[in-house]
Amino acid sequence: MDGVSSSSSKAGALYAGVASVTDPSDVYLPIRESLGSANTDDFLRRQLYADLCVYLADDILVKVDRMSMATSLETRAPFLDVKLMDWRTQFLVSSRSAMASENTY
Repeated sequence: MDGVSSSSSKAGALYAGVASVTDPSDVYLPIRESLGSANTDDFLRRQLYADLCVYLADDILVKVDRMSMATSLETRAPFLDVKLMDWRTQFLVSSRSAMASENTY
């Protein structure tokens, strides 16, 4: 019975360590932080910035990296040039605004 109690206490200690690092009650904290750090008042630009910071960096790039290493492929991470992303964001916002005003989007 000693082995059971020691393994359950180890699991409890492990969970306490993980719980102190991650706060499951606030899963949207990275998104809110990136929305707050965007240097614009435009809603669409703030959303695009949050998508760039959270989704691209924490999801897509990680998946591309893991799969390329697993299959020995040489890949390129998309859109890591800051100037290119700034231009794309400006273009995307202006084109979406134009399409929305024409009811074509």
